[in-house]
Amino acid sequence: MSAERLAEIAAEIQEMKFSYKVEGRKSPDYWKGRAGEFARYSAKAAEYYTQAYLMIKQTDGSEAGVFLLYTGKFGQIASKLLDTMEKIGENPSVMNSDRQQSRWSREIRDQLVRHSDVCLRQEKDMNDKFRRFCQKHLVGKD
Repeated sequence: MSAERLAEIAAEIQEMKFSYKVEGRKSPDYWKGRAGEFARYSAKAAEYYTQAYLMIKQTDGSEAGVFLLYTGKFGQIASKLLDTMEKIGENPSVMNSDRQQSRWSREIRDQLVRHSDVCLRQEKDMNDKFRRFCQKHLVGKD
């Protein structure tokens, strides 16, 4: 619940160097690895946001409630993104845009892009909210 623990988790996340960038790779091993990488990243990000929530809760209960809703939404979006990555791992030809694609393949590829974008935006929003909270309540108060 401390700022030190939050900083430790942030450093661990930074070391992961995860990117939401969607690549059109067709290897099953790549997508299985990518899904595993994202699962580890999203679990660590959830831990970070939970710690941020606990910090906010100590100062402002109503702001904490809103932040908790954002944390839950991130978990839902991350779960959808992971499911989509796993589907692609089972059938990586979905990422082959060089040939005619079935409607299902196009939808899966579109879901990957959409879920990646939404997940990234959600994290940016949460980080912005936490940064504003810190500036309002914590900066300059020792």
